[in-house]
Amino acid sequence: MSDTCGSKVIEFYQDSVVLITGASGFLGKVLLEKLLRCLDARKIYVLIRRKRDYSAQMRLEQILKSMLFDRVRNETKAAKALFDKIEAVEVNFERDDLGLEPGLRDRLRHEVEVAFNLLASVNFNEALDQALETNVECTRRVLNLLSGARRIKSIIHVSTFYSNCNRTMIEEKIYDDIGFGGYDNIKNTFAKLQDDHKQFLSPVVLGTFPNSYTFSKKCAEVVVRDKFGHLPIGIFRPPIAIP
Repeated sequence: MSDTCGSKVIEFYQDSVVLITGASGFLGKVLLEKLLRCLDARKIYVLIRRKRDYSAQMRLEQILKSMLFDRVRNETKAAKALFDKIEAVEVNFERDDLGLEPGLRDRLRHEVEVAFNLLASVNFNEALDQALETNVECTRRVLNLLSGARRIKSIIHVSTFYSNCNRTMIEEKIYDDIGFGGYDNIKNTFAKLQDDHKQFLSPVVLGTFPNSYTFSKKCAEVVVRDKFGHLPIGIFRPPIAIP
């Protein structure tokens, strides 16, 4: 175990139960590898959706076979025991209950102590209503689950440095200057429109934002503050992610 992890960090994660969304993405894989290699968590739940004919477990196995995990596999004693700490949880992010059986939902709420929400669509040209569904509503559903977590100590919601890219000065605070009556009004309005009307209205809603990705991530930050400010939650705005 590397000393660079820091003793207080190791102490925080010692024997803890961690939950991750977005583990199939670039940042999610890096985070999962770091947790395995440096931090002695007791259990890591990875929330993954089924994709075509691949179950959550099959997708997790694909992730763990990648080169990124070679160091854990080849240089770590008892590597199998480390990988066995990870449990794939198959979810449907489009459902309010995430498609979880009540027993599994209760188990997550009873055990999870630390959570990372990295779930996001990074398609810059995605239709606005779909970007809001993935980046805002899916986040809301995950945080609703964690609202009932009895032992939760920390939640990190991963946003982006560009969530306020229409501003010349960005401070470490949440800006709620969402036009068109705010996020809830936008969501309710789009729910009543046909696709061609949504397409016509989207540029008006985006205003000075360059694309649906940055705007939806801004909306997610506001929802995190307004709906889940009672939780021990922080927002991380990474600038650019490279290997």
